[in-house]
Amino acid sequence: MKIKDFGEFNIIDYISNSLNNDVIQSSLKDSLNISIGVGDDTAVWDVNSKTQLATTDTMVDKIHFDTERCNLVDIGWKAMATNLSDIASMAGVPTTALITLGLPGEMELSEFKNLYQGIIECASTYNTTIIGGDIVKSPILFITVALYGVNQNIILTRSSLNVGDFIGITDFTGLSKGGFELASKSEKLYNNISEENRRLLLNSHFRPKPKIDDGTTLANLGATSAMDISDGLFSDLNKMLVSSQLSAEINYSSIPIHPVLSQIFPESAFEMATNGGEDYELLFGISSDKLDSLNSLLPNSHIIGQACSGNIGIIELTQNNKVYKLDKFDGWDHFKQ
Repeated sequence: MKIKDFGEFNIIDYISNSLNNDVIQSSLKDSLNISIGVGDDTAVWDVNSKTQLATTDTMVDKIHFDTERCNLVDIGWKAMATNLSDIASMAGVPTTALITLGLPGEMELSEFKNLYQGIIECASTYNTTIIGGDIVKSPILFITVALYGVNQNIILTRSSLNVGDFIGITDFTGLSKGGFELASKSEKLYNNISEENRRLLLNSHFRPKPKIDDGTTLANLGATSAMDISDGLFSDLNKMLVSSQLSAEINYSSIPIHPVLSQIFPESAFEMATNGGEDYELLFGISSDKLDSLNSLLPNSHIIGQACSGNIGIIELTQNNKVYKLDKFDGWDHFKQ
């Protein structure tokens, strides 16, 4: 059956029933005292005294994903995950979400159901209640998520990095780009990789895990700043430096390269790790007296350099005793793609 034959109101009923039948979504709705959810003009719920957070992001077919190559469950998951990552970067905890869908009339009903399944799976995994949204007919599939959260800690921002702060990342970067390349390359490359490594790379790209707990841990540790790595490590570091009016000194050997990335893409592993994008790890600043606690509480994190005064936004990369000043970055830019 086509979406155009199923109709808008049946879609809304399907979404409402799916959320009511999902154990986690139903439980979250009760715990948040949501009195009016999907089906009315607005959602209604009680707000406590915590600091409120909000973010929104849109994913468009043929720009952010390709429905001819991607699993629609994964697309739904990723649409939620990218927004959850923004909340994580502010040391927040997600609470509720509004989902807007632009659906082509020729889309199969089964495809829509797979898409929404992925949205619910990710939302429920991270205790986020879907409370409403909108549906429109569109010549191309798009998903817009408006996500809300709360913060009980100091809010981490990209503009609060200090001179002397150590700069770190919560885990390896580049694996998402590796997954993208793996999915795009020849069948020979795909088949010559172990199932474990294949799943690591593909899941990193298609089903990223936003670092909600890591963001909270960083805030509790006293980290000074943070942002999520969506456009590439160096590109996002440049944004943090510009926002904080600082520069940075980074040692080439301090950039962690995952062994699987080095094994499969030996010629481009460093480029993937520094400019790949869509990693959704957290980039952060932290003072030297917090490093021991950082190593204990976030053992997968890596310190890659230090913030300093100087030319704003410049990254000084040291390799083999030579210093390279980086001022151009190859991270994701919507209007350069």
